[in-house]
Amino acid sequence: MNISKFLFNVDKWDNIVIFGKSISSYAIMMVIGVICCALVFFYRLRKYGTDEKTIDRLTIITLIGGMFVYLGASFFDTLWHCIELHLETGEPFKLDFNEGGITFSGGIITGIIVFFIIFPFGMKYDKNRSINYMDQIVIGILIAHCFGRIGCFLAGCCYGKETDFFLGIYYSEAGTVVHPTQLYEATFLLVAFIVFFLFLKKYHTETYLISYGIFRIFIEMLRGDDRGASPFGFLTPSQLMSIVMIAGGILIFFLRKRVLRKELEKYHQDPTSITPRIRYYEASYKNIFKGLTKKCNCPTCNNKMKLSWHKEITEVNEVELKNTEHLVYYCKECNIEQEIE
Repeated sequence: MNISKFLFNVDKWDNIVIFGKSISSYAIMMVIGVICCALVFFYRLRKYGTDEKTIDRLTIITLIGGMFVYLGASFFDTLWHCIELHLETGEPFKLDFNEGGITFSGGIITGIIVFFIIFPFGMKYDKNRSINYMDQIVIGILIAHCFGRIGCFLAGCCYGKETDFFLGIYYSEAGTVVHPTQLYEATFLLVAFIVFFLFLKKYHTETYLISYGIFRIFIEMLRGDDRGASPFGFLTPSQLMSIVMIAGGILIFFLRKRVLRKELEKYHQDPTSITPRIRYYEASYKNIFKGLTKKCNCPTCNNKMKLSWHKEITEVNEVELKNTEHLVYYCKECNIEQEIE
């Protein structure tokens, strides 16, 4: 017997009472996710030296893209449920927005497409770097989606098929113990966020689209809730959209390679003409702490030296440049740099 039927019941967590008012746990998780996404996005932009004017413009572009994420999520879920209704009843197909809810895959595909469309209009002076900024956005999307899936778990939607697996959770909506597919997905998203945030240096957008698309294809095999129907009976709607995400990730990978190759050719002709797209910050937390707390005087003029970034551009390979930066002490008067010991 699966003891989780007695230990866990998601109906208890559907709403949370705060100051005497009942608030949807799903809504709370969504708000937390959006806040975390924004914090990660702004942190990454400032870490890579983005100026405030660019951040303001990116914020507006991202908010517009975010609105289309919701519209796309609503449209595609409605589409899949109306297709299901048409196939089941044989009635003429028509879109009825009372039939659907939201689907993440449709929303994220729509949002990314809209972002790339409007980016050149809002960032005319930096229009060729849309993919670099999208790299930072997808890291925030990962943590936001993670909280969103926890919200799905608490709300009792997006659950899996009936199971005897020891991690099964009892859902009154299903009337039995089912796979907590929301938690499986939330775990994947959390691990992906950690990898992207701490270890992955480049190719975030295509890696995200391909890896999540592949994961979603497999997790769909465990889903047991109603998700509508796709025009291809052997594929669920999310599996179909996951294939689109994988194809999009592969396309972006080759387009990025092409752009990087052109930039490298331009850089060889005039090294001052471009800013390298790949930037590594090599200052450790230990060195940052030492630089901020310990005094260092210039060996020539004996004035106090200030912290500064030492920058050096090198080639990674035939299509990529590396802009390496690390903290040093710097004397403006003598134009002397000294490593932090």
